[in-house]
Amino acid sequence: MAWPVFAQEPLSFDDALLRLQQRNEKLAAAGHAVDQARAEAGVARSRRWPTLNVEAQALRWDDPLVLEFSDTQISLPDLPIALPPLPLPTTRLEIDRQDYRSVLATAKQPLYAGGRIQAGIRAADAAVAAAQAQQLGEQGGLMLELVQRYFGQRLADQAVLVRQATRDSLGRHLDDARKLEREGQIARAERLRAEVAWAEAQRELGDAQRQAEMARSALAVLLASEQGFDPSTPIPQAPAPQSLAQLKQRALESNPQLTRVAQERVRAEQGVRAVRGEFAPTIGLLALSRLYSRDPILQEPDWAIGVSLDWPLFDGFQRNHKLQGARAQLDRVESLQAAGRRDVELLVEQRHQQLLNAHEQLQSYQTTRALAEESLRAQRIAFAEGFATSLDVVDAELALSRLRLGILSTRYQAVVAQAGLYEASGESGRIREFVRAAPAAEGDGDVH
Repeated sequence: MAWPVFAQEPLSFDDALLRLQQRNEKLAAAGHAVDQARAEAGVARSRRWPTLNVEAQALRWDDPLVLEFSDTQISLPDLPIALPPLPLPTTRLEIDRQDYRSVLATAKQPLYAGGRIQAGIRAADAAVAAAQAQQLGEQGGLMLELVQRYFGQRLADQAVLVRQATRDSLGRHLDDARKLEREGQIARAERLRAEVAWAEAQRELGDAQRQAEMARSALAVLLASEQGFDPSTPIPQAPAPQSLAQLKQRALESNPQLTRVAQERVRAEQGVRAVRGEFAPTIGLLALSRLYSRDPILQEPDWAIGVSLDWPLFDGFQRNHKLQGARAQLDRVESLQAAGRRDVELLVEQRHQQLLNAHEQLQSYQTTRALAEESLRAQRIAFAEGFATSLDVVDAELALSRLRLGILSTRYQAVVAQAGLYEASGESGRIREFVRAAPAAEGDGDVH
């Protein structure tokens, strides 16, 4: 039930989650990152396949190829004298014109690359897993934010109802005080106290309405909508906290950010392996076929097949520096992984403590609620009979109002803490199940 002034399109939590998944740009970007990583993994796997290239050339030289003959001196070593020059006419023979064309097909199949191809494939697979973990982390973070904003608006609307009920109750008390003052049963100061209390309640109601509008805008922005909504799903009742040790263990095993860092470590390890592979030779099969050639002088083969070897022996220590950088990257990721595990354990412990505190606070509120309601009823009767002051009634009214607001706020904190535990444990999908299955918090909207 929402404050009537703010009534908009009703929206269940399931519908809000569906809108979030369909319209949120961050989730879309995370999905595109997964697609990109999968495409790059395909590129890495394709390096195991042979490559086939076709090369065509069409050249024109500056001069044709020619042979020239003139008078030639013939010398025979067995004769004691040299023969005179043999008179031959000067001859110029053109062998080839200035044009040259050829088409060559080349196929290469890598056989050994020092483990670089396999390292690239494993690194690419780890990149896909890291992108998927990042996507899961984005989903979990946004679902937690949806819980905060959706039920935050529900809390704000309920707070408006509580403030309105308090103002109306103090208004009735003010009417009674004015009547008793006219009858001479109470002093003017008693009526003034009632007026001050009513004015303060009116101001607090206005603040609550503005906070509800801000909460409505925050939810609309998250759902990429230009209009507000009326949350129709009541604040669920959070279950009792589970074992802290079990929650920590699940978080260390399934937390999306830890999973992402673990995959980044795999990528760093494969990076070191790939750089080490650069010190080894590259061996492959090579085959070529000449599809077309116009060259009467160079009688090139129609086909050839063989083995190629490429082994850089010295590159100015580039590979050594690359190996140092790859090892430093691995050390950096290992440090981030260790720090991340401690941060996740602390986060789970904090949210577990928040859930415990919320449950304990709710138990305390439930114990004192009946007393607060009875105290207000008794003070109203006593004031009407002249045995209590206006201040007594106002204090009792405000105490019950604070209690109702405290119950609403604590229930909201418990729900957020529970959703936060699911998010930290990589189980954000259970948030929807939790909201569906959990009963509505007792007294949600009960302000009468």
